Amino acid sequence: MGDTVPDSPVSVHTVVRVSGWTGTGYHLRMANPPNLDALRALAEKVETAERTLDDARRERDEAIRDVRKATTHTVDEIAEAARVSPSTVKTVIRGIR
Repeated sequence: MGDTVPDSPVSVHTVVRVSGWTGTGYHLRMANPPNLDALRALAEKVETAERTLDDARRERDEAIRDVRKATTHTVDEIAEAARVSPSTVKTVIRGIR
């Protein structure tokens, strides 16, 4: 009990009961366990990344529509360039997304 993983600040312990389940498992105890402030900071980081991703997808979808209107490229060519499936291109062109 309390074995240390080599080159790691994490210790490994045997757990007998976890959330109503009885058996053997592992509990990792970090040297500096995260607190609510750290969790809030991570949640904010995720929300920022999600907003950035949503903005990038909107720009990509607009570009898909523009390329389709202004050129003779096929749906497959546009899908390959946008790194999406042809069905995604069709959905974007129809204005569903």
